[in-house]
Amino acid sequence: MGRWERLREWLNRNPKSKKHLKCLLVFLIIILGIVLAIHVHHVKVQQSIDNEINSHKKEIEHFVKVHDEHHRIKNVTVDYKSSKYSPAGGLMVEAYVNHDKKLNYCVDLIYYDQEDKHGKYHLVLDSGSGTMSTELYNLLGEKIIGN
Repeated sequence: MGRWERLREWLNRNPKSKKHLKCLLVFLIIILGIVLAIHVHHVKVQQSIDNEINSHKKEIEHFVKVHDEHHRIKNVTVDYKSSKYSPAGGLMVEAYVNHDKKLNYCVDLIYYDQEDKHGKYHLVLDSGSGTMSTELYNLLGEKIIGN
């Protein structure tokens, strides 16, 4: 006698257990549905972040290249997994330069309304504020206050 046959026989002898098993299965299906919905939402949010980053790569690179007077930055790599929406609005993007993750920086891309010469408002992206690692700061030839 196999496992499933023994289980079926036991359930036939205990009708309350059969009812409990059905409730358990319904509960597990509901939990599985919730987990799946959360996962799908997370994937959609990450795709949205990736699309925004790709459409604003020049602003992300400009944040650090504007400080590069000696042309030491050869390339900028965006860390897509670490980038996320800011609770205050906008997008926090992490990136690093010259394939060295120690040479990293974070920039906040902020959306705001700006009035044009015709009095109409448009959504504008600005690289508001950001931070950079000590190593990147030193590479750019800046002197860190306190050192």
